[in-house]
Amino acid sequence: MQSEDPILKPDPRRDASRQTGSLAALAFALALVVIGLFLVQTLRRGAQIEDCLLAGRINCDRLLR
Repeated sequence: MQSEDPILKPDPRRDASRQTGSLAALAFALALVVIGLFLVQTLRRGAQIEDCLLAGRINCDRLLR
C-alpha cells in the first residue's frame, strides 16, 4: 500500500481561498487606478483654471464645465 503525498493532493478549499484573495487584490488595484484617474483629472482642471486666472483672463468660468 502506497501512502499519498499530501502536498501533491489538490485541496479545493485552498484553491478557492487563493482565488478569492487574488480577486480581492485585483479589485483593490482597480479601485486604486480609478481613484488615481479621478485625482489626475481634478488636479488638471484646477491647474487649467489657475493658469487662466494667472494669465489675467476674466472668462475662466467656462473651464469649470
